[in-house]
Amino acid sequence: CIRESLQRAKIQYDLSIAKSQPAGPVDAIYSTETKIDRRKANPRELMKRFMLSGKNLFEFIEGYDFGTRLTLNEKINYYVFLACVYHNRLESTKDYLKRGDRSILIIYPKL
Repeated sequence: CIRESLQRAKIQYDLSIAKSQPAGPVDAIYSTETKIDRRKANPRELMKRFMLSGKNLFEFIEGYDFGTRLTLNEKINYYVFLACVYHNRLESTKDYLKRGDRSILIIYPKL
């Protein structure tokens, strides 16, 4: 399950306030008030392009042209948002990408 895998990856961001600071409990990432800047990218359009990309989710987000440079934390916000909202269309591996001190679960579209 994507949720448990994200918890194992210890991605701890409070997306409800979209801060760059690590948050407390991991469950904060599942807030129904999750916010991303929809002016930079439409989540539905992002997901469509990701499903056709052949890349894993985080590498897709890293290479996506948002029209502005995103911080690592902003990229992780989009990654977690898409992974949570579209979890039924995704599958995780047991592998992780390292970005700085972060371990990011590798997620692909379900075939």
